[in-house]
Amino acid sequence: MEETFYTSAIILKRTVWREHDSKVTVYSLEKGKLELVARGTKKILSKLASHLEPITLSDLMVIKGRQLDYVGTAISEENFKIIKKDLEKIFLVGEIINLFNSLVKEQEKDPQLFYLLRDFLFLVNEDKVDKNKTELLSTAFKIKLIDILGYTPNFENCIVCGQKNISKDYVFDFAKGGIVCQKCEMQFNKSAQKFEHYLIENYKKVFGFNFKDVVNIESEIQEVEELKVFVDGYILANIK
Repeated sequence: MEETFYTSAIILKRTVWREHDSKVTVYSLEKGKLELVARGTKKILSKLASHLEPITLSDLMVIKGRQLDYVGTAISEENFKIIKKDLEKIFLVGEIINLFNSLVKEQEKDPQLFYLLRDFLFLVNEDKVDKNKTELLSTAFKIKLIDILGYTPNFENCIVCGQKNISKDYVFDFAKGGIVCQKCEMQFNKSAQKFEHYLIENYKKVFGFNFKDVVNIESEIQEVEELKVFVDGYILANIK
């Protein structure tokens, strides 16, 4: 007899599978990331399709099959309509969803990941959150995500000699994931770059705040775009 379970899930991706069905990738609170088959979603009268759109929070009944798991029922809890009506927000949120999907492994449950993604979507879905705030939230999300996944960069001591309290502008080695002191600069390679002190301080400031409160410190963060470039470069060199 097939086993069923119920879970709250964020829809990450939906692709065509066979003639009338879809494959749906979700991140669920109870089971982590799952790939499910949704039957009949390509049919005009499908009752599931609208509840399984990407960037949707839905309550799912999942049926365990022999080889594949299936969506039995789906009821959308939040459609995030404000995001879906704003092209700039769709682009930024789409980038986050794709990153999340690429970094998070299947069936490794972590409530922190679920609530981080859920909170991000609810915050960006607010009318008062403009493009600048959305970009800051996107960068903060990446910082929190890589911390949960265990990839936090080393800003505390030189990755070559271990020296602490490096006060000058940073040399950061992307390949090794940490800072290099002045004495060890000769050993850094093409993956290392110099950064001004404030950029790392901005990173630490965003890292230290509760995610929901990040938008309240927008005025305290300098050069959000530069911080974004740094975080993206770090992820590309160390994780993806």
